Amino acid sequence: MRKSCGVVLLMFLVSVLAGVPAAAKLSKEAKKWMNGPVRYLMSKDERKVYKKLDSEEAVEQFKKEFWEKRDPFPETEINEFKVRFEERVAFADKNFRSWRSDRGRVFILLGPPQERSDNPLGSDISQGGSELWTYAAIKGQRTRSNYSIFFYDQDNTGDHDLWVGQDIGGSPPDGVEACDIVFTDPKLIGLEPQPEDFQAVMDAPTAPPAGQAQVPPAPPAPPTASSTSAAYVDRLINGEEPLNDLQTAHSVYCFKDDKGTTLVTIFIGVYTEAKNEAPGYVPFARLVSETGESYSFEATGSFVPWKGNDKMEGDYLAYEARGSVPGGSYMIYGGAYHEGDGKAGTFSDELDVPDFQSGAFSLSSIVVADTIKGDPTRAGGGDHSAKPFTVGNTTILPNIDRVYTKKQELAVFYQTYDGQKNPETDQYIFRFQYKFYYEKDGRYRPYGKPKMVESDSPGQGYFIPLATLRSGKYRLTVSGTDMIAETKAKSTVFFELVD
Repeated sequence: MRKSCGVVLLMFLVSVLAGVPAAAKLSKEAKKWMNGPVRYLMSKDERKVYKKLDSEEAVEQFKKEFWEKRDPFPETEINEFKVRFEERVAFADKNFRSWRSDRGRVFILLGPPQERSDNPLGSDISQGGSELWTYAAIKGQRTRSNYSIFFYDQDNTGDHDLWVGQDIGGSPPDGVEACDIVFTDPKLIGLEPQPEDFQAVMDAPTAPPAGQAQVPPAPPAPPTASSTSAAYVDRLINGEEPLNDLQTAHSVYCFKDDKGTTLVTIFIGVYTEAKNEAPGYVPFARLVSETGESYSFEATGSFVPWKGNDKMEGDYLAYEARGSVPGGSYMIYGGAYHEGDGKAGTFSDELDVPDFQSGAFSLSSIVVADTIKGDPTRAGGGDHSAKPFTVGNTTILPNIDRVYTKKQELAVFYQTYDGQKNPETDQYIFRFQYKFYYEKDGRYRPYGKPKMVESDSPGQGYFIPLATLRSGKYRLTVSGTDMIAETKAKSTVFFELVD
C-alpha cells in the first residue's frame, strides 16, 4: 500500500476574485448553480464576487474554492461538508417535494430533528396537518436551549409552510421559536453527531398527538454496554482462553489531549478476504486497572469504522475508539464479533498508560501507520478527541498488526509535549535519535547506526524505507531531547518485517 504525506494548502480566492472587473454575464448553467441549493450557503460577498466572474474557468475555480474553504477536514480525500450537503438536498427533493420547500430548507441546513411530532395542535390548525420538529441547541445560534420549528399545510396541498409568527393567530405552540432565531446565521450543521439514516429518523414514531399527555422527554440515558460484548469481556476476565473464530488484530496509542489528560486510542482490525464485505462486525474493549477501575468501550457505536473499509481487499477492516483514561497499568480485554454468524475473536493484553499531567517533557506513543495524510509537523496540541482516525490536522490509519513487507515504507508519527521555546526566537529546538533493535534468540540487539534528526516542531512524521532491512521482528526507540530545557524523553514501538 502506497502512503503519502503532504501539506494541504487551502487557497481562498474570494479576495482575489473580488478585484475582477465586471464583464460578460454569467451563463445559464452558472446562474443555475448560484440560484440552486448552494444559495443557502453563499454569503452576500460571495454572491457579489460570483456575479462578476467573466469566464467558465473562473466559475469552476470559484466552485472549487467555495467547497474547499468549507471542508472541515482538508487532510481527508473527501469533502465531508459537500457530501453531507448533497445527501440532504437529495433527501429533501425526494421527501419534501423540493429543496426549495420550507421543510427542505430546514432539513438541509439543520439536518434531521431529534424529535418530530405530527399534528401537535390537532387538526384544527390546518386542513393538511402539521409537524413540529425539535432540535437541540446549535453552536453559533442565539438560542442556547432546545427549540422547535412548526410547519403547517393550510390548504391540504402537501406543502408544509414554515410558521413565521404572524401566519397563525394567538400564541405560538409551546417551545416554538420564531424562524429568525434559526436562520440568523444559516450554516450546515453537517458534522455534529446526528443520525446517518435520515429516512429512519423521519419515519420514526412521533410524539403523542393533541389531546394526549405531552410528557417531556427524559434526557437520553448514557450508552450501555452491549450484553454480547460484555459477555465476551467477562469470559476473558474470568480466565477463559481467547476465541479465534474471527481473526483480529489490535494496537493502542496514547496522546495528550487539550485538557492535559491522556487520550487512549484503541484500534481493532478484523481480517476479511472479501471486498465490500457486508457490515455486521462489532468491535469492543474494556480497560481494567490494577485496582479494579474499568473503562468501557463496549457500548454500541464506541468504535468508529475507517472511511475506506468498503474499499479494502484481502486486508482488515479497521475500527477506532478513544477516550480519556488516567495514567497507570491496565489489562485491556477486547475483540470483535459478527452479528450474523456469531463468530468472534478476542484478546487480552497488558497496557501501560502514561500520565501526561506532570508537565515534564515527554513523547506520545509512536504510531506506525499504513496511511498518514496532512502535515504531521502541525499536528501538535489541540483537541484530538472529536475526529476519529485523526491527531490534530493529520489523518492516520495505523498498521494495526504492525507487519510490513520490504516493498513498504515504515510510516512513523509521534508528538512531543511540554517542550520549552527559545525566548529569543520563540521556537523549539528538539533533537531526536532513531535506533533500531533486531530480535534474535529472544533478545533485541542494536541494528545499524542510530540516526539523528533535529526539528523545531512538536509533531513528527517520517517515512523510512525497509528494503535493506532483514526480515524479522524489530523495536524502534525514539529518544528526544529538548535542547532548551536540556531534558530527555523516549518512546518505543515494535513491528515485524516479512518477505
